[in-house]
Amino acid sequence: MALKSANQQGNTLIEFMIAALVGAMALAIVGTVFLSNQKAAAQRSKEIMLLQQMSSVMQQMKEDIQRAGFDGIATNSMMLSGSANILYQQANKIGYVYRKTASESSNTVYQLNNNMLEYCQKDSPSPLNIVSAATGCFDLFDPKQIKVTQFDVHRTVLSGSAVESAFISISMTAELKNDPSISHAMSLQVQQRNWQ
Repeated sequence: MALKSANQQGNTLIEFMIAALVGAMALAIVGTVFLSNQKAAAQRSKEIMLLQQMSSVMQQMKEDIQRAGFDGIATNSMMLSGSANILYQQANKIGYVYRKTASESSNTVYQLNNNMLEYCQKDSPSPLNIVSAATGCFDLFDPKQIKVTQFDVHRTVLSGSAVESAFISISMTAELKNDPSISHAMSLQVQQRNWQ
C-alpha cells in the first residue's frame, strides 16, 4: 500500500501579521504595567522621603521642648527675657530657654517664615528676649524640596496648687515643592516638664 504525502503549506502573510499584532499588543501591555509600577514606586519614594524628614524634625522638637525652663542652679525655671511663661508661644512660633552649663543658656525658637520652618538657637550667659533669640535662623528642610504650609502651636495651661505647667500641641503640614500632590500632616503633643 503506497502512502500519499500530504501537501504542506507555509504560513500566510495574514497569519504573520496577526502574530506580529498579538506580540505587539502583549509587549505594549507589559510595558504599560512596568511604567505604571515605576511611577507608583517613584511616588511612594517621594512620600516616604517627606514623611521621614517631617518625623525627624518633630522628634527633635519634642525632645528639645522638654528641656524648656531647666535651670539646674536656681530654684525657679528659666524663661526668655520678657516672657510670662516658660514656653513663649504664638500661632506659628514657639520659643524657650534652658541652662546648658553654669555659665551658658541655650535660647531656642522654632518659627514658620515664608513657608519654611526655621530653627533659631543662640547660647548666651543669660536669657535673651524673643526678638534676639529669633535671629540667625536656618531652615529645617531643604527649601528647594519641601514647603511647609502650616505650623500651628497651641498651649493649654495645667495648674497645680501653687505651680503651673502647660500642655503643648504642635501641628505641621508640608508638601513637596515640585509636586504639591504629595503632602503630609503631622502633630505632636508634649507636656512641659519644668513647672513655673
